[in-house]
Amino acid sequence: MVIGDSITEKNFRTLANYHDFIHAVTGVGIINCGVSGSGYKILENKNKAFYQRISSYASYEPDVITVFGGINDIMFVPESSFGTINDTTTDTVFGCVYTLINSLRTTFPNVPIGIISPLPQKVCATCQAMVLVWLQPHWLDATSVPENLKQQNVSVTSVPPWVPFS
Repeated sequence: MVIGDSITEKNFRTLANYHDFIHAVTGVGIINCGVSGSGYKILENKNKAFYQRISSYASYEPDVITVFGGINDIMFVPESSFGTINDTTTDTVFGCVYTLINSLRTTFPNVPIGIISPLPQKVCATCQAMVLVWLQPHWLDATSVPENLKQQNVSVTSVPPWVPFS
């Protein structure tokens, strides 16, 4: 099962998503739960944030779950709403990450979870172009995952979404 934003959702933006490459290489089935424009917190007012959608997936029987998202949060959620890495409420982006993982663990207690973080980007002040920030966000860096999430056996990695599988 793949959860995410437009990087995950099948749409007009690409001919193949990251999970299509995984399917092609491994043959595993894909349950696509991508929703364009969503994120850990973004679209919360429309009940489409990642953590808010988990209950609608309860009937699925995934072997593995990946969550690929966060770019919309980085781009459109005010920095003041990110909070701290130890937040556990949905008042902050960090708290929404925590809530999502807890919801996944409750709904799918024995299913491995992988969190994939796209590289953050910002708008260039002088040229108005999207520019990748080549620094991994510290809040999704595998070395800074809070202990409460490490104990839940959650894998965290950061990759650009356009890297081809070989």
